[in-house]
This record gives sequence, structure tokens and C-alpha cells, in this order.
Amino acid sequence: MISHLGPQLALADGVALAYKLRNEQKCALAFTGEGGTSEGDFHEALNVAAVWDLPVIFLIENNGYGLSTPTNEQYRCISLVDRAKGYGMEGVQIDGNDILAVYDTIAGVRDYCIKHQKPYLIECMTFRMRGHEEASGVKYVPPHLFELWEKKRSSSQL
Repeated sequence: MISHLGPQLALADGVALAYKLRNEQKCALAFTGEGGTSEGDFHEALNVAAVWDLPVIFLIENNGYGLSTPTNEQYRCISLVDRAKGYGMEGVQIDGNDILAVYDTIAGVRDYCIKHQKPYLIECMTFRMRGHEEASGVKYVPPHLFELWEKKRSSSQL
């Protein structure tokens, strides 16, 4: 992974194309953040993967903020996974904090991508309890969100 931006998604297309051309039973996987989905690279990579039927998984880590910009200022769709339909691919939204759900979903989606030679979009809903990087704070995040996600985290550890 280069970073949670858009450009590495096209690299995953290239890897998936190599797998396809070699008839290898493999699937590429690329990560991006919700902010990366606002970049042209995201749209280009999903479109190419869909048109060329590439075995690639695109995984979005949606923590509600692209750096410090809330998602409602980035896009108008309700869920980013809804964008999969626009490219003619399947997609699913899952709890990104549930490690077993993430593992099981990726394992199943991997099998789908290899069997059908198709791309797939996964949106993992999560939250950042710290700033985007060490230098940034969290003043832009309403305090009630920290309380909400802390409760979710606590209840999932029971």
C-alpha cells in the first residue's frame, strides 16, 4: 500500500490483470480511505476493473472524515458502497471494527472474484479515535462521536 489515496488502486488493476493473463487463481486487494474515493483515480480504477472483468477487491476504510473533511462535504451518496452499482460490480458495507467480519468478508469476496473474474467493492465503516496523523488534533470532530464509537467498541468486547 502506498497510502490511503487513489493512485494505488490502478496498481491493483495491473496486478489483477497479470493474474488474469497468467490464469492464476489469485485476486488483487487495494485499500483506500473515504477521501480517496473523491479522487479521479478511484473512479478510473473501478471502471477499468469492471470493464476488463479483473479479479480485484477495492476496500474503503470509511471513518467519516477525509483528513478533516466530513463525508457529507465530500459526496452526496448515502453509502460509498452504492458506487459499485454505477460500475456494474457487486459491493458490501461491513463493520470495519469487527475483525472476524472483515476476515470472513474478504475471504468470501476473494473466492467470488477468482471464480467469476470480477471486481468487488467493500466499504468498512470505522472511526478514528485520534487525529489523521500525529501532527493533527481532533478539534474538528464533534465530541459525541467519540462517545458513540467508544460505546460501540466497549459493547463489541463483551
